[in-house]
Amino acid sequence: MINLVAPGKQLKYPHIFGEDKILLSKFWEQNTINFKSIAYDVPIRGYFDYDILNSKNINNNWDYLASYKIDMLGFTDKFTYICELKHQSKPEAIGQLLVYNHLFKKHSSNYKSIRLLLITFQLKPIIQEVCNKYGIETLIIKNDKYDFTK
Repeated sequence: MINLVAPGKQLKYPHIFGEDKILLSKFWEQNTINFKSIAYDVPIRGYFDYDILNSKNINNNWDYLASYKIDMLGFTDKFTYICELKHQSKPEAIGQLLVYNHLFKKHSSNYKSIRLLLITFQLKPIIQEVCNKYGIETLIIKNDKYDFTK
């Protein structure tokens, strides 16, 4: 089930920890994308309408909990953004976005044009090059307090 919330800082992020939580907080401070609503931790293996709280089927519950999950979906008037948060850009972020995009399109058809977005503090040139090749947008967040290059 997709639980939409208003954009902005949240007190809790379901599976986002450590540096990525700092990244998300900084993203909201510096956000240049006008999201109308967002959803965190969105499962994408056919479980958009799955209600784990009322289910008694342990196998289905396990499948739901083990499903692929999008860090954040952002919705604007024109687009649906599949967002991956990585405090340091890594090759797996590209793979995750491509797989999430494929599964999202396969399991949902009533969303606006989909865009892929990698949100990071640090973008390596090769990651930018591959993102450009596959149509993945990138957003570098400024962070004066933390240095994740070490």
